[in-house]
Amino acid sequence: MAFEIRPYPEWSWSKTRDDVFKDCPRMYYYNYYASHNGWLHDSDEFTKTVYRLKQMKNLYLIFGESLHQIAKNSIAEYIENNKLPDKGVLINTIRNNLNTAYKDSKNKSSWIFSPKKQTMLHEMYYYNALPSGRVEEIKGRIESCITNFLNSRSFKEIIHRKNIKIIELDENLNYMTLEENKIFAIIDLLFISDDGKWVVVDWKTGQESDSIEDQLLIYAVYVNKIYNVPFEKIELRIEYLLSGETFVMNVDETKIEKIKDKIFKSIEEMKGYLINPELNIPMTIDKFPVQPGNFKCCQCNYREICEEKYI
Repeated sequence: MAFEIRPYPEWSWSKTRDDVFKDCPRMYYYNYYASHNGWLHDSDEFTKTVYRLKQMKNLYLIFGESLHQIAKNSIAEYIENNKLPDKGVLINTIRNNLNTAYKDSKNKSSWIFSPKKQTMLHEMYYYNALPSGRVEEIKGRIESCITNFLNSRSFKEIIHRKNIKIIELDENLNYMTLEENKIFAIIDLLFISDDGKWVVVDWKTGQESDSIEDQLLIYAVYVNKIYNVPFEKIELRIEYLLSGETFVMNVDETKIEKIKDKIFKSIEEMKGYLINPELNIPMTIDKFPVQPGNFKCCQCNYREICEEKYI
């Protein structure tokens, strides 16, 4: 099927999209509307600029993405070849990824030409340097996170039990449809344990947080809908790789109804900013207010084009 160029992006919903919308509607507009088609050669310069800025990452994101890729590759390698990963190799992989991101970020002109293929760090783009405290913090996390991954409940369960069946392993485009809305649910790991439980695993590389429960419940709705699994057979886990702790949550109908209500309320609020919900045509940029905050604005990829300066 040939690639279709759409004048407006396809409508969809995700917990990440909801977080951005709540954080700052103006950032939401840049991220999900103004950047659309910015990869096309004949797009206007503003659209190309927004698209480039959208691709920027920061050190924490590179670190998190590296750990997620390591988890995916390690599990896949063990399932396919019964081979356990080497801790030293995993540590060096993360260090190399961080170093590559830094080197890429020094070549701004190359990134402007190909923002999707080359990394630009937010810290380098706006400050021309990496904050020493942040670098040291991430360096200190590497070995402990790798150690905690290898010792995690979920990874040990996969390598020590014989009847584990992997269902999903960090698939990028998985979604379900709820009342004609495409809902993305990108699960890090889904497997059936030897006791018949469908186990959803989310690897987290940062501090522990209570706000993660909604995301886990969205995963439960996805597993129920896509695989027709009763909620009582679903187990939700967060593996906090920084602390080594495992958070486990079971599912009940009350929680599921609450998360569905939250999803549909969020969808209703987002669509309130559309002049044509069927075609996903947004209102003009001035209708998406800025929600300022010094820290928030300093961390925003779009700070150089935002009309409101709060930094």
